[in-house]
Amino acid sequence: MVTNARLPRSAPDARREDIVSKASELFLNEGFAATSMSTIARAVGGSKATLYKYFPTKEALFEAVMEQRSAAVLGPIHSADIPRETPRIFLTAVGERLLAGIYGPEAIAINRVVVGDCVRSPEIGRVFFEMGPDRGKVGVAGQLAIFAKAGSLNLNDPLQGTEDFFALLRGEAHFRVMAGVSAAPDEDEIRRHVRRVVDLLLKLWSPGNA
Repeated sequence: MVTNARLPRSAPDARREDIVSKASELFLNEGFAATSMSTIARAVGGSKATLYKYFPTKEALFEAVMEQRSAAVLGPIHSADIPRETPRIFLTAVGERLLAGIYGPEAIAINRVVVGDCVRSPEIGRVFFEMGPDRGKVGVAGQLAIFAKAGSLNLNDPLQGTEDFFALLRGEAHFRVMAGVSAAPDEDEIRRHVRRVVDLLLKLWSPGNA
């Protein structure tokens, strides 16, 4: 539950961060459609006029929330320290880090918000994909293109290959967790699943395949 707290009279960046943090908590707990700008203003302890100085619409505020959440989930797969020695090593590291992120409680919650409210508020679906999956694929596709150019992979369309990789990683299991039917997999289950997916794709993308 979000408690009222007077918005600190500090630097604009700190104020903006506080607004995004409070709005994020409300969106996750109450949903996008059920959370009004008035509710968010009360949570941060300011007026709607102050809120609108930072975010002209609720959709713009949701975009800021998604940017923050996506950075937490996708940052690890784009980190400079991710190993890139071989396609197997790279894909395994990306897969394990991505699944650890998307199965986190807050990531599951934001997915549920988007699925639950996107019909009434189509804009949040666009924001979700632009800030999340679409952005996440770019860096991975770039590295796959490097492997393909070097002859390590037989892959004509690295972006499509990345989409296939992400889809196989999520599979039905991710939807089951979102629906509350299954618990999120543990580290060992994630490792085994990633290994199966990587094995499958490397056979498909083997340089020896026509």
